[in-house]
Amino acid sequence: MKHTIKIMFIGLMLSACAAPIYNLTKTQYVHQAFSAEQLQNGGLCLLPITAGEGQEGYRRPLGNFMNQYLTQSVDSAKNLTWQETMQKLNDNNKVSIYESIIMSYQKTSILNKEKLKQLKTTLEVDFALYCSLQDFSEKTETSYNFFSGYSTNKTANVQAHCLVINLNTGDVMQEIIGRAKSVGNEMSYNREYDQYADILARAVLSQLPGSKVQPPDEKTL
Repeated sequence: MKHTIKIMFIGLMLSACAAPIYNLTKTQYVHQAFSAEQLQNGGLCLLPITAGEGQEGYRRPLGNFMNQYLTQSVDSAKNLTWQETMQKLNDNNKVSIYESIIMSYQKTSILNKEKLKQLKTTLEVDFALYCSLQDFSEKTETSYNFFSGYSTNKTANVQAHCLVINLNTGDVMQEIIGRAKSVGNEMSYNREYDQYADILARAVLSQLPGSKVQPPDEKTL
C-alpha cells in the first residue's frame, strides 16, 4: 500500500511539472507577390539557425525539426535541409560567401544581392529561409499576497526571427516572428527543450504560403 501511494505521488509530481507551451507566432510582413506557386516552382533551402552564446543546445534541435516539416510546408523537389545546404556550400567553396552575407545582415540589416546570386547558382533554389534565435530565457518571480502568502511564477520564452529571402533579387518575401511561451509556478513548469523546438518549427513553417503544416494551438498570455 505504501509503495502504491508513493508511485501515485511520483506520477502526480511528474505530471505537475509540465506546464503547457503556447504558440504566439505571427507573420510580420509578406510581399504582395509571394505565393505558394513561387515556392513550389523555385524550391526552398533551410539555412542553419544562428544563435547567441549559450544557445547551441537549442539551435540544432530547432533546425532538425524544421527539416522534418520542410516537405509539408513546401511541395518542391528542389527543397534542401540545412545540412544539405551546408554540404553544397562546402563542396563548392561558398561558405565564406554565405558567412559574409549573414554577418553583413546582422550588422546592417542589408542583404548583398550579388552574393545572394552566387548562393542561388550553387544551391539551385530560388528561396532561402534564414532564422536567428533571438531569445531563450527562463525567469522566476516571487511575489507576496497578504491573503495567499508567497507565490512563484516561472516563465520560459523562446523567440526566433525568420526571413524568407528571394535569392534572385535579394528581396525579403516574408518576415516571421516565431515565439513559444510557457508560464507556470513552483510545481508546474516546462523545460522540455525539444517540445519548444517542435512547436516553434511547426509554427514558423505553417506561415508559409500553401503550407500544409498544422500550426500548434495558440493562446494569448
